Amino acid sequence: MLKAAYKHLDTTLRAIDDVNTGINGQIYRDIAPSGAAMPYCVINLNNGGMTNGAIRFNEGDTLWTVKFVGLQAQHATAMRGWVGQVFDAMHETMPGVVDDWYLFLVTCETVVEYVERDGDVVYLHTGANYRVRLSK
Repeated sequence: MLKAAYKHLDTTLRAIDDVNTGINGQIYRDIAPSGAAMPYCVINLNNGGMTNGAIRFNEGDTLWTVKFVGLQAQHATAMRGWVGQVFDAMHETMPGVVDDWYLFLVTCETVVEYVERDGDVVYLHTGANYRVRLSK
């Protein structure tokens, strides 16, 4: 179930030409490798796999973060535009079937944006948390 949810997010991102070109196809699960060229995208699971507090093998309620990471001075405007494109694309692709899982809900829960400083370098992290619900 988690693989199907991740696959949907990854496939949706890669289908947005402006985003995919802007990040040079760099979409990573959980963490980018050291030295990854910027900007890039990270998709990570925040919680889920359970419905109503119980693990069920035929349905899942998951929360994922989809965020872009880049240099604030150079990439902020483009990355904020990509967040909007991803939001639209996530909601336009519903519902559907991914690897035998029926994808019946993708909603934006919260917007994520913060800066990270490393000396004089300022990195921007911007994106959103998406709730993805699937069932067998």
